[in-house]
Amino acid sequence: MNEDQIHVVIQSTLDRAVKTGQFETGQLEAELFVRVTCENCGNTFYLAELLDERSCSCQST
Repeated sequence: MNEDQIHVVIQSTLDRAVKTGQFETGQLEAELFVRVTCENCGNTFYLAELLDERSCSCQST
């Protein structure tokens, strides 16, 4: 399953939950965030953070 397919599944599930009254909210928009973890030092980042910082505690490449 690719990211677009995952987004569609999550969004349709949220839409259905709002429509059937399971959530008492306005229209919801699903957003996907990717987290990555360095296997050497264990630092975890959202992908956007890693792209900004460009290194972790061990500064491995």
